[in-house]
Amino acid sequence: MSNGIVDEAGEYGAEIIVTACPLCQSNLDKCQAAGEGEGVPILYFTQLLAIALGLSTEEHKFEDHHNDPLAVITSCGAFDAAAKKSA
Repeated sequence: MSNGIVDEAGEYGAEIIVTACPLCQSNLDKCQAAGEGEGVPILYFTQLLAIALGLSTEEHKFEDHHNDPLAVITSCGAFDAAAKKSA
C-alpha cells in the first residue's frame, strides 16, 4: 500500500509528500528505501514547520530520510541550505 501512495503521488507530479503522522512518514520513506516507490521525499509536518521557522538543518533530521528533501526545498527558494547548516 505504501508504495502505491508514493507512486501515485509521483504520477501526479508531487515533488514532496508531507504527512501528519510520524509512523506514516516512516513507512512511506522505508518503502522507498526497499526499492519501491517513485523517489519522492517524505516529510513529517513538523519538519516543514521547522523549515518555515528557520531552524537549522541539524534539527530537521534530513539525514535520516531515504530521499533528502533539501534539493526540492531549495529549488523552490523556500530554504537556503548552506546558510542554515551553520546556523
